[in-house]
Amino acid sequence: MNQSEDWRTRLQTLLSDYVSRAAEIKAKARADGVKTDRIEAARAWHAELVDNGLAAPGWPKSVGGLELSVQGQLDYYRMTTAAGAPPHPCPLSFIVAPTLIKHGTDEQRERFLRPLLRADEFWCQGFSEPGAGSDLASLSTRAVRDGDVYRVTGQKVWTSMADRADWIFALVRTGPAGRSTDGITYLLIPIDSKGITVRPLRDISGGAHFAEVFFDDVEVPAANRVGAEGQGWAIMRTSLGHERATAFLADEFKYRRTVDQVVAFVVSRGLDSDPLVRQEIARLESDVRAIAANSARALSAVLSGEDPGGVASVNRLVKSEFEQRLHALALRAAGPYAALGNRAADAVDGGRWTYGYLMSRATTIGAGTAEIQRNTIAETVLGLPSHRGEGTRRAAVTPGAPLVLSDASEIELREVLAKALQSRVDVEARLNPKYSSNGADSAVWSALTEFGLPGLAVDESLGGADAPPRLLYAAIEEAAKALAPVPLVPTVIALDVAVAAGATAVAERIVSGAAAAFAVPLNDDGWITGGIELPVWDGSRLTGVVPLVAGAPAAEVLLVLAREDNGEGAVLVAVDPRDDAVTVTVHQPLDITATIGAVTCAGTGGELVAAGSTVQHALHIARRRALLAIAADSVGVAARALNMAVAWATEREQFARPIGSFQAISHRCADTLVALEGARSQVLAAAEADLDADETDSLVDLAAAAALDCAVKATEATIQIHGGIGFTWEHPAHLLLRRANSNAVAVGRAEKLRERAALRLLTPLRHERIDEAGAR
Repeated sequence: MNQSEDWRTRLQTLLSDYVSRAAEIKAKARADGVKTDRIEAARAWHAELVDNGLAAPGWPKSVGGLELSVQGQLDYYRMTTAAGAPPHPCPLSFIVAPTLIKHGTDEQRERFLRPLLRADEFWCQGFSEPGAGSDLASLSTRAVRDGDVYRVTGQKVWTSMADRADWIFALVRTGPAGRSTDGITYLLIPIDSKGITVRPLRDISGGAHFAEVFFDDVEVPAANRVGAEGQGWAIMRTSLGHERATAFLADEFKYRRTVDQVVAFVVSRGLDSDPLVRQEIARLESDVRAIAANSARALSAVLSGEDPGGVASVNRLVKSEFEQRLHALALRAAGPYAALGNRAADAVDGGRWTYGYLMSRATTIGAGTAEIQRNTIAETVLGLPSHRGEGTRRAAVTPGAPLVLSDASEIELREVLAKALQSRVDVEARLNPKYSSNGADSAVWSALTEFGLPGLAVDESLGGADAPPRLLYAAIEEAAKALAPVPLVPTVIALDVAVAAGATAVAERIVSGAAAAFAVPLNDDGWITGGIELPVWDGSRLTGVVPLVAGAPAAEVLLVLAREDNGEGAVLVAVDPRDDAVTVTVHQPLDITATIGAVTCAGTGGELVAAGSTVQHALHIARRRALLAIAADSVGVAARALNMAVAWATEREQFARPIGSFQAISHRCADTLVALEGARSQVLAAAEADLDADETDSLVDLAAAAALDCAVKATEATIQIHGGIGFTWEHPAHLLLRRANSNAVAVGRAEKLRERAALRLLTPLRHERIDEAGAR
């Protein structure tokens, strides 16, 4: 038996035993009318993990960890979460632990790590001070070296678990006073040291989860210093890569479980029929998927030896605000009982959601407020000017580009394609009032076909490159970012329909470079795949009108969805737009980088390529890919909008300052980046799923909804940031706004996509509620 199988088997055995014992303990406590001590129960469980050699999945074996592969670590967290095993009772321990692993001495690692893992000793964090909360560099707690000890004087505040802690890891100033990250030292201090006073602070929930900690000439052995004196700031920012990244994913498992519980609570309270509640459920589901996808990208960065800082900063803000919305929905579901305190006898679910809502207010305050997090994203990730007048840092990546790219093929594709498009796309030409958008730019289209588009992800047997779908959507994103005036997305959609329907000859022609379009009626739900709105196929001729077909004026191949005149079902017909019985009426497009027209068939001959159940099955599969193609295009639009906004905010000055130094502007840019990265992560995650499986419907719908909304909001924000200049025809910002809004109605509106996803999530729970009611 290999090591991987060994730890899984041992952990599963231990978990099974734990579940059985926990049920017995819970039943006995209920019978005795007492509450179990959750912290002590968690302590006992984590001591068991350590004693059985099953703790710390990502830590090196040399310090007591399992040193599992990334997949192993994820499986570990899935197993423990699914079993309901309690998390470590002192999460702050896992802030100090990676620091000790990387910067501690052998003696420190030997002394602290095992009791930390077993939860025999608790830790608290001594960073924030009354005058140095979010502005941590202003800390003033002082440590003076006196022989073999440091003498520490000062105060820390908002110290979580200080009343239970055995140790505090603290940042203290050993260098000159002032606001500087130099001269800060990292110390490990016993909380029972002479001169330390802990004074609990009662928070809004009524509990005392925080404390003030006072240091009055406290002696700390110099051996308790971590790293070199004066290097505490850099050490504080350290974390063990794999553990940090997989911890992100462990959070996702926790959030996944809580979202499921909140949704079940909503259904139990009968609120699932409220369309506004369903929209909020879908947004929360989208958020938890974005958190997971962002975390996976951060993990990829770590595994590639890169700093996941940009994605980590984004995810941190997403998590904090997500937790608040999650608990706000739960409190909403409590109805009138939300008026009761969490300790009231009749409080719903024992007051859990009231308590959770109150505690969630801290998520956007603790460890840096949401505003500070936005400052960090704007200034360190996007490279906007400091709001404190401290100059401008270099952006983590070019604004709008993915914060993390670990796949070499994708990196190369994006770079080469972006360069090729930059030299060929003439945006200024689109701003010429005399510009005609009735056809595609042949030079740009030729450049895309040289890259294997539109058949990049199509099987080699059809002439495609058989690349992963992720690369196709990355290419679409880059084309949109360049505002490429070509029917790439309509052609990719038509190709996906042809491939799914088994229309080999049509697919091969499109793969070879023929522009194409899929003629299907639309409404807010997306494609209309049946009924009287479809053209009629009599067995040899096609008659009817499809009023809005993206890409039709530039198409060399038309795939038309029609109904048989005998009423037996839908058919798919390939039509030559040059046929005399076909009329393509060119509409003025909102998106002037694209084309749109009405397709009228007046007894048109065509090739029947699919009929019967094959058509509906093909459309179901192709719809997912169509949504992702539109979503990828929208991500590209949002990326270009963000790039424009950041560039303008950096160069444009008002009141003798770059406008990007004003938080109203920088926070708007930060919010755009957060939405963009969340949408991009979901689109790419969906691209890696099995797009032929029905289980991916919600994944795709939510990814597309996030991307559509992101593009519209990003382009609106860009025009606002540019002010008057952004409202002029000569400025290209409106090209992005137009494209974003055209995408928003191309294959279904975002709110309809969320509605579908929410109903899929709610339906099993509704059935459970009905079954339970029947049983009663």
